[in-house]
Amino acid sequence: MKFAKTIEEADAIIIGFPVDQGTENKGTKDAPAEVRKAFDNFYFSENAKESKIYDVSDVVEEEDFEKTMEKIEKKISELLKHKKPIISIGGNHSVTAPIVKAFSKKHKNFGIIFLDAHPDCQKDYFPFGDVVSKIVEMQIPIVIIGVRNWSEDEYNFLIENKIPFLQAKDFTIEKAIELAKKHLPNKVYISFDIDFIDAAFAPGTGCIEPGGISSRDSLNLLHNIGKNFTIIGSDMVEVNPSKDTNNLTTNLAAKIILEVASISKQF
Repeated sequence: MKFAKTIEEADAIIIGFPVDQGTENKGTKDAPAEVRKAFDNFYFSENAKESKIYDVSDVVEEEDFEKTMEKIEKKISELLKHKKPIISIGGNHSVTAPIVKAFSKKHKNFGIIFLDAHPDCQKDYFPFGDVVSKIVEMQIPIVIIGVRNWSEDEYNFLIENKIPFLQAKDFTIEKAIELAKKHLPNKVYISFDIDFIDAAFAPGTGCIEPGGISSRDSLNLLHNIGKNFTIIGSDMVEVNPSKDTNNLTTNLAAKIILEVASISKQF
């Protein structure tokens, strides 16, 4: 992975949000540092593109959760002025809401591809478990891919709000792309919860969900998204190094970030 010395010469921007607030599963705050260590294991992307990445370091969480969210939104808004794709490393999934809010003020016509084992619209389950309902409130189109564990309330929320989703049991890359093309505009933001991937490949996360997508299919899906859409930004969330085995998850997260950087486009 090649790093740029300035934002101006970079193809993409990386920023870390080491946030543990808003969840009962602690440890995700260590992910940005551990994923960065894994960057050294990768060179060219799989499409043989060496993207230059500028790392703006981390936004440190405040004691107050809402102040942390405001701080994240403000920083993303500042970075969007450079008109380059931004890849954020969480942290738990609560960081996605302020990131998307900042994007919505810059881009008036974009959608979200939400890769997750859960639909994350449980309003009484911590901020990290209520991300999708916040996105719906922002009136941003979204599709959810990889769902395999949900509550009755979450299922009803999806149906009532007509949110398109593809369950893991029905997953193919072709179906995922077809769903996204049917419901989203050309510009997309990808929110990638590492539990989208089966725990056999990514054990380092707070919510282990059997029956997930393989790491290979996940990478192929991302490349297909890049062929069919303009990726303006993304996040990698819910990596928990304290639960990892032999750095399997942090290495995979680093590889995914490298591949997303190679297929994202400046705007």
